[in-house]
Amino acid sequence: MPFDFKRLLRPRDSRSQSPRPASSSLIPEPSLVAPQDLPVQLSQTNISPEQTTSNTQASPAPIGKGDNYGAIELFHGGTKATVDIVFVHGLTGNSYNTWFHEVAKVHWPSQLLSQDIPDARILSFGYDADIVNFWRPASNNFLSNHAEKMVSKLASERRRTSTESRKIIFVAHSLGGLVTQRALSHSRDAGKHLRQIERCTVGIVFLGVPHCGADLESWATIGTQMVGILRRTNKDIVKVLNPGSEMLREVQKDFHKVLAHRKESKDEGCAISITCFYEELPVPGVGEIVPKHSAEMKGYDFYGIHANHMDMTKFPSREDDGYDSILEELQRWKKEADDTHASNSQVAQLQANLNDAVFNSNATASPDSINHHWLVPRSASTLYTGRRELGERLAQLLSFDPLKPQIQQRIFVIIGIGGTGKSEACLKFAEDHQNKYWGVFWLDASSIATAEKGYIDIGRQCNVPEPNVSNVKLWLAGNRQPWLLIIDNADNPEIDYSNYMPYGTRGDILLTTRNPECGVYNTVGVEKMGDLEPEQARELLLRTTDIEKSRWEERKNAAMAVVNTLGSHTLAIIQAGAFIKKKLCTLEGYPELFKKQKGQLLRRHSNQKMSPYRNVYTTFEVSAEYLQNSKLPECLYALDLLHIFAFMHNSEISETIFHRASEYAFGLKDVGTSNDDALSLSVHHIARLPKNIQPGSSNSQDLLPWREACTVLASLSIITQHGDDDSFTISAHSLVHAWAKERQDDQSRCRAWQSAATIIALSCQGRYRYCPFYILIQSHVRACVDHEIEVYTKNISDVEAAQLLFQFAYVLDVMRDDSSLDFLVQRVRLRLQDRFEANHEITLEIKFFSGRVSQRQGDFVETVHIFEEIVENRSQALAEDHPDRLASQHALAGAYQANGQVGDAVELLEHVVKIEEKLAEDHPSRLASQHGLAGAYQANGQVGDAVKLLEHVVKIQEKLAESHPSRITSLRALARAYETNGQLDEANVLFEQ
Repeated sequence: MPFDFKRLLRPRDSRSQSPRPASSSLIPEPSLVAPQDLPVQLSQTNISPEQTTSNTQASPAPIGKGDNYGAIELFHGGTKATVDIVFVHGLTGNSYNTWFHEVAKVHWPSQLLSQDIPDARILSFGYDADIVNFWRPASNNFLSNHAEKMVSKLASERRRTSTESRKIIFVAHSLGGLVTQRALSHSRDAGKHLRQIERCTVGIVFLGVPHCGADLESWATIGTQMVGILRRTNKDIVKVLNPGSEMLREVQKDFHKVLAHRKESKDEGCAISITCFYEELPVPGVGEIVPKHSAEMKGYDFYGIHANHMDMTKFPSREDDGYDSILEELQRWKKEADDTHASNSQVAQLQANLNDAVFNSNATASPDSINHHWLVPRSASTLYTGRRELGERLAQLLSFDPLKPQIQQRIFVIIGIGGTGKSEACLKFAEDHQNKYWGVFWLDASSIATAEKGYIDIGRQCNVPEPNVSNVKLWLAGNRQPWLLIIDNADNPEIDYSNYMPYGTRGDILLTTRNPECGVYNTVGVEKMGDLEPEQARELLLRTTDIEKSRWEERKNAAMAVVNTLGSHTLAIIQAGAFIKKKLCTLEGYPELFKKQKGQLLRRHSNQKMSPYRNVYTTFEVSAEYLQNSKLPECLYALDLLHIFAFMHNSEISETIFHRASEYAFGLKDVGTSNDDALSLSVHHIARLPKNIQPGSSNSQDLLPWREACTVLASLSIITQHGDDDSFTISAHSLVHAWAKERQDDQSRCRAWQSAATIIALSCQGRYRYCPFYILIQSHVRACVDHEIEVYTKNISDVEAAQLLFQFAYVLDVMRDDSSLDFLVQRVRLRLQDRFEANHEITLEIKFFSGRVSQRQGDFVETVHIFEEIVENRSQALAEDHPDRLASQHALAGAYQANGQVGDAVELLEHVVKIEEKLAEDHPSRLASQHGLAGAYQANGQVGDAVKLLEHVVKIQEKLAESHPSRITSLRALARAYETNGQLDEANVLFEQ
C-alpha cells in the first residue's frame, strides 16, 4: 500500500500547540520551602546564615523601593556560583516593583529564585524608563543609551568580581527585552572588554516583550493625561514600540544577526536559548498591551502566563504556574551551561595531559630543533628591505622565556594600507625566529571561509581530533609549547577577529589589518606601518631591477626619480622594478611611461584620483598595457586569466580547479543543447570557458599554457606562484585582485564573472554530496557569490543561470556555510523569482534552499511548511522511487524532527528507507536515510532500534576510508546511541577511535 504522505500535511501551528517543556529528571528538585517560612525583607535574604560561612565576599547592599539604577546584586550565590541571572524591568517599572508581589510581599528573584538556584548570582539592572512619573521628567535617554549603559555596568561588575567568563541568563520584561536585545548587539560590536557580555549569554526569558510592536498609543495617552503638562514624556522610547517602527526593525534585525552568528559558530552550546511568555489577561481599563503574536519569536518556544502585562512578572509563591514555568527554563539552561563547562574542563584536562606528554618528549631536544610545525604559505621575499626597527620591536615584545610563566597572550597588531609590506614583515619575523617557536601557523583572515579553512588545515597537519575551528583553538590554547599564530588580512570591519584567537594566556599572535579599529585586539603593541623611507625605497627598486650592486651609485639619481614619481609605496616600487627587469623599459624611461599611463588610468577611472592606491594601480596598468599590446599567446592568455582571477578568491587558486573543469567540460560536449535539468550543467556553459580549456581546442587537456600564462604574470610581480609540479597554486595581493576587477568595463566584467563561475561549477564535476575538493573551492564559490549575480547573469538564459547557482548552493550547503547560502538564496530569488511555474523543478529547487536557510536559522515551522509543499508537488509529478522525490521526503523528515514532530519524522523516514531497499546496500542515499532514521528513532525514545540500525550502517561503511566524513559521522552517532542505551564500554571504544 503506498505511503499516504498527505496525512502528515495537516494544518498545524506546532509552536502554539506544543506543551510546556516537561521537567527533566536531570534537573535538581527545587528546595521545598513554604512561602510563609521565607523572610520578606530583602536585606534578610541576600545571603542566608548557612551561606555566610562559605562565601568569601560580603553580602550586597539590600535593594529597596525606588529607582535602583545600574547593576545591583540581589543574591551573591557564593563561591560556587556558575551563572549570573540578570533581571531587566520594563516600562513604568524598576528593579524592585516589577518583580514584587504587593499582597504576598514577595520579591521572587531574591526570595524564591535564590533558594531554588542557590549556586547562581542574581543581579538586576535598573534604568529610567517611566512614562507616568509625578516627581521628575522621564528619562531622555534613547533605547541605545540604556543598552550601552547596561553592557558597561554589567561588564564593570563582573570585572570587579573577577567573573568575566561566567555564563549569563537574562530575564527581561516589556521594554527591558528590547534593551537586552540592543545590549547584546552592542556588546558583540564593542571593544574586547565589553564583548564578553554577548559571548557569555546562554539564555533569555522574554516576558511580554513586543518583538513585533505593541499598541501603546492608548497607554502613552493615559500616562500623559494623568500628569498633564507638568513633565516631559520620552516619546522616543514609546515610539520604538509602535508597530512599524523603524527603530524596532533595526533592533530586531541586529539581534537576529547575533542569534544567527551564535548558531553558525562551531563551538558547542554556542546558540542562545530563548523562551517567550505572553500575557493572557488584559490590563483593566486599558486592554491587551502586547498581543500574543507580538510576544512570540518564530522558531522559539512560547507559553502564556495567566496575568496581565503588569502582573505577569509578580509571583506570590513557588506554587504559581508562571514562576514554575520560568524556573524550569532557568534550571535547564543553567544545567546545560554547567554540563558544557564541565565537558570543556575535561577536554582541557585531556589537552593538558597531551601537552605534558609532548613537552616531556621534547624536553631533551636541542634549541635548534624546537620547531615542529611550520605552516606558512611562502617564504619571505628575498627583496625584503627596511623595517629593521619593527623587527627589533617584535623580537622584544614577543620574547619567550621558558623559565617565566606567561601571564597574558601576546597580541601585536600591524596596521597599514594595502601593499606596504605587512605580510612580508610577519613572514620575515617568523623566519628569523622560527627556532624559538614549537609551532608557527598562518591564517588568511580575508573572509570567514578562508579563516575557517586555515584552522582546519592546521588541525589536519597537526593531527588534532575533529579538526574544526573550536577544537583547534582549544588545542592551541592548552598547548604549553611556544607557538606563533599570524592572522593576515584582517580587514573586514564586520568580522569579529577575536573569534579566531585561541583563548587563554598562551601563545603569540601577529595580526595584520588595514582597519585601524582592529588595534583594540592588541595586548602588547600596535605598529602603524607607512611607506618606506625614500632611501629604503630606492634600495628596494635597485634590488628588484637586478642592476648589479656595483652600479647602484651611478644609477641612484635615476632610481630616486622613479621613487619620487611613485612615492615610497612598497608594492608600487616592486611592480616598477619587475617591469624594468624584463627590459620592457629603462630605469630612466619609467617615469615618463608611468605619467602617460597614469593619465589614461585617471581618465578611465576618475574615482582613482583620490585613492591612496592610484600610483600602485598605475604601475599595474603599465604591465597590463604591455600584455595587451603583446602578440605572444601566453601574454594575451595571462591578461584573460587575470580578469577571471578577479572573481575568484585571491589566494589558493589551484590549477586543479581548471584541470577538473576542462576534464568535465570534455565529457559534456556530447550532451547537446536541450538540457534543461535544474541541477545539471550543460554544453551551454562550455561556451563561457576561456578558449584554451574549451573542448576541441588544441590545448583543452594541456595545462602547460595555463602555467606559461601564470609565469608571465609572476615575472611582472602581479601574482605569486606556489608549489611544485604536483601541486601548483597562485595567489595575488588584494590590491592586484581589486585592480584586476576595477580595470575592466561592464562587458568585460560580465564575461570574466561568467568564466570564473563556470570554471568553479564545472570543477565540481556534477557532484552534490560532500567531497574533499569542496574544501579547496569553498572560498572561490563564496567570492563568486559576493558579486552582482543578477547583473552578471543578465545575458544568459534563466535555466543556465539556475544550473550555475544551484551548484554553488550545494557546495555552500554541504560545507555548512550558512551565511553565504542565505545571501546566495536571496540573490537567486531576485534573479529567478516568478520566471517559472509554481511546480517547475527550478522553482522547487529555490524553495528547497530557502527551506535549508530557514532550518539553519531555527525557523522550523517555516521549514516544515516549505518542505511539505515541495513533497506534495514532487509526489504528484515523480515516481515513488524517484531520487528527487525521496530526497525531498528525507529533508521534510529532518524538518519534522527539528520541529518536535518526531513521530511524523519516524514514519516518513521508515517509508523512505523501505523504498530505497531497491538500491545497492552501500548506496550513499540509502545509508544516509538509514542514518537519519536512526537519529529519529533515538529522538523518539527507540534507542534499541537506533543502535541496531547504526550498527548496520557502520558495518557497511567499513569499505570507506577511515577519514571519510560519512564514516566518522556514523561512528560518532553510534557512540552516542550506545551511551544513551547504557552500553558505556562500547561507547568508550568508539569515542577513543
